[in-house]
Amino acid sequence: MKQKTETYRVSHPRAYATGQLAFEGENLERFLIGRQLCVIFLVFFIARLTASNALWFMRGSGVGAFVMEAGLLGALIVAVIAQLTPQIVAAKFPVHFMECRGMNCALRVCLLLEATGIAHATWLIAYAWIRLGGWRELKPKSDLAAVDATVNETPRESTAIANDVEVRVAVD
Repeated sequence: MKQKTETYRVSHPRAYATGQLAFEGENLERFLIGRQLCVIFLVFFIARLTASNALWFMRGSGVGAFVMEAGLLGALIVAVIAQLTPQIVAAKFPVHFMECRGMNCALRVCLLLEATGIAHATWLIAYAWIRLGGWRELKPKSDLAAVDATVNETPRESTAIANDVEVRVAVD
C-alpha cells in the first residue's frame, strides 16, 4: 500500500521529493524496469570481473573453479548486496530508505535506463498479459465514491467496493 507523501513532507524532505517523483504517473513501474536493468548490468560486470584472471589466487579446483569461472560468485554478491538487502530494508522502512542520500539520484538513473527503450518490450508483454487475463485495475480501497444507487427499487440498494469485497447496503 502506498503511503501518502504529505505525511512525511516536513520530517523527511528528501524522501518526500523522491516519493513525489516515484509516484508520478507510471514512474514506479518504470523504476522497477530500470532497477532490474541496473541489477542485470551489475551481475554481468561483476561476473566478468570474478571470472577474469585478476582473481587468480582464489582459483581452486573442482567446484571452486566452476563457481569462479562461471561468475556465480559475482552473481551471488550482486543478488545479496545490490538486490535483496535493499529490498528488505525498503520494505521495512520505506520513508527512511528514500531519505538516504543518493536515492533520488538512483531513482533518476533507473528511470533514465528505462527511457532508453532497452526493455520496452516489457510494457508490451505486460499489457498483453493483462489483456489476456481479462484483468482491470482496481480502484483504491479508500475510494468509496463508486457507489451505484438504483433509484427505482424499494428499498433502494447501494453497491460499493470496500477492501476488495462487494458490499450491498440498503439505503432508506
